[in-house]
Amino acid sequence: MILDYTILFFASFSLVGLLGLQSKNVQGSKYLAAAVTSVAISIANFFFVKIVATGNYEALIIASIAGACGIITAIYAYDKMNNQKRQKKV
Repeated sequence: MILDYTILFFASFSLVGLLGLQSKNVQGSKYLAAAVTSVAISIANFFFVKIVATGNYEALIIASIAGACGIITAIYAYDKMNNQKRQKKV
């Protein structure tokens, strides 16, 4: 049970975070990054659906918290990477 919830947490964290990164990649017309992110989204989605389909309200809470953490991390990481690239050009 704890292993399932751990996998669910990381799958939801990854899935939502990757979807956020995908949005940024598409907006920036980053074709290769968008393609790679799509594959990663499929993998994270597989694990997420596999566990959440048999879950309960605890799974919903864990997935929701993980998703919130994932999107915040994705935005921060994307902005941090792009700011470093801009600073190197100057």
